[in-house]
Amino acid sequence: MGPANLSLTLGLPPLMDHADPKFQDALATMIAACKRHGVVAGIQASVALTETRAKQGFQMITDSYDQAPVVAALRADLATSRKALTTAI
Repeated sequence: MGPANLSLTLGLPPLMDHADPKFQDALATMIAACKRHGVVAGIQASVALTETRAKQGFQMITDSYDQAPVVAALRADLATSRKALTTAI
């Protein structure tokens, strides 16, 4: 589950965690539903939230997010393109 997506669905800012009871209740509801149906509860989390998510009952925790590597790759591509343009001119 993506916590930022859940946040937006609940009308909250797209963050990895919220103290807001509706966010915490939604997490608990999802974990309970997964247990009832024999499905592994998974969530994306920051490294700082990994222990908390495990204690909540999540069994699969991705302790990273995809934005940083995507931005890094885009920056590298942009630097390469700028260098090529500088050399070509």
